[in-house]
Parts: sequence; structure tokens; C-alpha cells
Amino acid sequence: MNFLCGYRKECVWEGGAIAYVESNSIGWGSIGTLSSAIPKGSVKRASHKAYAFAFRLIDQLRCVMVVDREFDRIVTVTLVGGRSLRIGMILEYEPIAEQVRSLWNDFGAIDIAWNINPNGSPTPSAIEAGRELGCKVLKWEDLKPTLQKG
Repeated sequence: MNFLCGYRKECVWEGGAIAYVESNSIGWGSIGTLSSAIPKGSVKRASHKAYAFAFRLIDQLRCVMVVDREFDRIVTVTLVGGRSLRIGMILEYEPIAEQVRSLWNDFGAIDIAWNINPNGSPTPSAIEAGRELGCKVLKWEDLKPTLQKG
């Protein structure tokens, strides 16, 4: 097998499954990921394109010692100083309160809900929902310095 495709939008990849396919040189993700990888000849190295860039941003930070990928959209990072943060990724252009609450309800408590869409911004209702739940709702420009501060 060269690629494992989760064909439904609701498909959630568990961290163990991701680790397995990646360690066996099997690409994984959506039909969009597969469609993008075929012309490049990189099907075996492909990872879910919706989350790949965001995951790489975190993984390349010097302040991050360990990245534990629990799900395609949930990571726990351990920072150089020893502090751990659980981060959930939200794809939507302008997340609303319901999307923050759904992420929390579906995957458990998070410290940060990260709006990974580079073109949008979280709505005030999303930020307020995060505050009510005890998490921050951030864009990359705010998440990066938060991680670097430890």
C-alpha cells in the first residue's frame, strides 16, 4: 500500500495510526492530499495536507522538545522548560464558539485552540468560548511567542 485515504470530511486520524503509516512509508490523509501528491510523485511521503504545515511549524520550533501527536488535529507539546501544552487545531476560516466547544467536547480539554487557517481569524464568540472553557484561541502569530516564552 502506498497511501491510506480517509475519504470522509469527518475522518479523524488517531496518533497511533499516523505513527504506523509514517513508519512504514505509507502516505495518509484525504482525497485532496492524495490528489496533490500524485503529480509530485510523493504519495508514500504525503501526510494530511490540512494539518501538515501546522504540524511542521510546531515540530521545527527550537523551544519544543517533544511533540506527541494524539490525533491529526491534537498535539501535546513539551517545551524546553518542561511545560506541556495540549493544542487543538481548527481548520475553519473564522472559527465560531461552536467549533471551539466541539473540539473540546470531541477530544477533551485543551490549553490552546489554534486557528490554523492563515487567512481568517477567530470570531469574538470563539475567543469567549475558549475563555469559558479555560483555553486560549490563537493564530500562529500569537501561538509562536507563547510557546517560545515557555
